[in-house]
Amino acid sequence: MALTVQTVLVGSQSEIPVIFIAEGFKSTEMATFNTYVQNALLAFRTEPPFKTNVKKFGFYKIETVSLDSGISVLTHPTNIISPEIIKTTRWDIFKNYIGLIRYCHLPDSKRAFLYNLLINSSVGPFSDRPFYPVFIVNDGIYAGAGEFKGIKPSLANPDDMSVCIISKDTEFNSFGNLLLHEFAHSFGDLDDEYEDPGYAANAPTYEPDVWYYANRPNVKNTNPGGWFEGARYVPTGKWRSSLNSLMRTVTGGYSGGFGTLNISLLQDRIDDES
Repeated sequence: MALTVQTVLVGSQSEIPVIFIAEGFKSTEMATFNTYVQNALLAFRTEPPFKTNVKKFGFYKIETVSLDSGISVLTHPTNIISPEIIKTTRWDIFKNYIGLIRYCHLPDSKRAFLYNLLINSSVGPFSDRPFYPVFIVNDGIYAGAGEFKGIKPSLANPDDMSVCIISKDTEFNSFGNLLLHEFAHSFGDLDDEYEDPGYAANAPTYEPDVWYYANRPNVKNTNPGGWFEGARYVPTGKWRSSLNSLMRTVTGGYSGGFGTLNISLLQDRIDDES
């Protein structure tokens, strides 16, 4: 079946293309995907700085149908899954990438396929500017990914395409916050501000496979003044700009926003791209 890009909502100003893509939804479940697309739009319309810049974005969707409901969970040497959960889905997205059970990943071959599909699409301004795919996966467990490939993603090859992946998250009911957190990675180059000893111990191994890292602006090695210690997975030696923000926690109904500096950093990215 041919894949079709459909327009959801196009702003009146210069567009930053965001493409919502279904993964792990059977044909009978596509209405659920479209409900989550609307929930995603609500998140963009609600949270600064996106709420005041919606007209600078163009939102699109691809209703890709999968044979199975849900996504695969594959084994990894550092986190053995036995038996593996194997699903037949359109994009082969799976959980437990790099041994992190909640981390999702789009295989390189499917990344290249999507890149070429969008570059050659007759719908949307996808051939003359960076575009930002957001996969919504049919999985209720809190999981996602924000893979960022550079401050100004080029159109040169699939490796330059940032990808955001989010689950439906009925586990913590934080879908909107999860979307904004991962999109702030894949679009805004914002760093994680939470602490995670397990991830911190393996970060040098993980990160070449996850994202391009180059001193993200919302986390510093020294306190610029008035910042808070504990960020980028460690409790000391890293400083975050906000006491609490969407880059520090998204679950438990948290709705504290990005924080003043992070809003400014995201606004700069929006201005750069629009």
